[in-house]
Amino acid sequence: VCLEKGLGIKQDVKAAFDWHTKAALQGDDFAQKALGVCYEKGRGVGTDWIEAFKWYETAARRGNRDAIKLRSLLEPRMSKAQLQEARQRYEVFIAKAPASISTPLPGKPDEPRKRAVDFLE
Repeated sequence: VCLEKGLGIKQDVKAAFDWHTKAALQGDDFAQKALGVCYEKGRGVGTDWIEAFKWYETAARRGNRDAIKLRSLLEPRMSKAQLQEARQRYEVFIAKAPASISTPLPGKPDEPRKRAVDFLE
């Protein structure tokens, strides 16, 4: 978040994207949601709604409420073909993903982290 927004450090959206990717691939649902935002908005990477949907879906299935909302806002803007491709891309990705990414988190305690991020914003 600090790199992405330039909070206390020089803003570098490409470096932020790289760090979000590393954390997302280790199963961090906040980073998975952040990657969705990066792909949707073209922050540090080219705009790709299909890839954005994949990451929102990944985080949403792990219980990330923000990802659920962002996915629901993106879906109506996508064509039927884009949605079909996005769902297929998610299924292929999740089939190959380690359990740290593909396993839903029961009773996810995300509120302390959300409050910390809100404080930084």
